[in-house]
Amino acid sequence: MTFVLLPTPLPGFGAGVVMFALFGAWRLKTDPAMLAVIGLAFLAMPIAILVMSAFQPMLVPRYLMWSTGPFFVLAGIGAAALPARFFPLIAVAVAVGGTVSLAPYYSSETKPRWDRAAAYLADNARPQDVIIAQNQGVKFVLASYAERFRLDSKIPIVAWNPHDTARRAEEGKRDWAVYGRFDQGTQEPEEDFRQKWSALGIPGEQVRFGSHILILRFDNSTMGTQRSPTSVPTGAGRRHYPRLSFYTPNP
Repeated sequence: MTFVLLPTPLPGFGAGVVMFALFGAWRLKTDPAMLAVIGLAFLAMPIAILVMSAFQPMLVPRYLMWSTGPFFVLAGIGAAALPARFFPLIAVAVAVGGTVSLAPYYSSETKPRWDRAAAYLADNARPQDVIIAQNQGVKFVLASYAERFRLDSKIPIVAWNPHDTARRAEEGKRDWAVYGRFDQGTQEPEEDFRQKWSALGIPGEQVRFGSHILILRFDNSTMGTQRSPTSVPTGAGRRHYPRLSFYTPNP
């Protein structure tokens, strides 16, 4: 799993909300039962996930969203303690601050762009080609998008297999090798992926889709001398590849 903190244009906004939540918790000191209920709702999910993660890894940041409800209840209680004349100002500050703070999230790549990869393959792959996915997971994702983007049903989508790859190299078929992230598990390094495919020589084209997906096209004319894909020498991936391009869908 890859966890990346997005930049925030208003670093102090989150700190201000935390201060309101702490103030709200302090105001509830006279009502310990209410404070206990809200506090338990806030802490229950993180504690449960941490305990279960000791036996089965499952600490995913999005699960912590269960705690945001009780947290903002505390922040609202803290804000309600301010004089009423400040309420319009607080409402405007929260609306503007929240909108600006969410801008990086909606402008960033929060999931792999498999839709663009499938659209590219639908536009460029031919019936006699073969699409070879990095693994079974990538094959499943591509197959899911194939019908949506009208990928020719005559083009097979298969998962990586060293023996099949060696056979295709001998037959001289045009292959599309697809590398990318499809879940939150451990991702095979891109350098290892390239080394496996170096048995087919230099790719005729390589196109990247966002930060997580790469497609290599191997033409008949670019396939080199056959070697075992499972015994590629160290450093084989450091070749003179064609210029890496980034796919831009048609408007």
